[in-house]
Amino acid sequence: MKESMVDVQRLASTVATTDKDLKTLIVVLLERQRDDSTRFETLETSMDSVLKAIQNLDTGHRVSSSSPSFQVRNVKLDFPKFDESNVL
Repeated sequence: MKESMVDVQRLASTVATTDKDLKTLIVVLLERQRDDSTRFETLETSMDSVLKAIQNLDTGHRVSSSSPSFQVRNVKLDFPKFDESNVL
């Protein structure tokens, strides 16, 4: 009977240790899930910004309001042409 009691106590101790370990693992997994969710949201926000920037570039809009506004104009320059006279 004493041996059975010792076995039961040992099993109870093992169950208690396993329960404690499982609770610790659950806490760790929940923290990781929360961290992963935060990372995913950050990544999703960044991807949305990149996609908006690409769409704005495709449509010719400025990427952000902080970029300088300027106009690019094509200037036609007229260079003198060689008329084969006065070679020197």
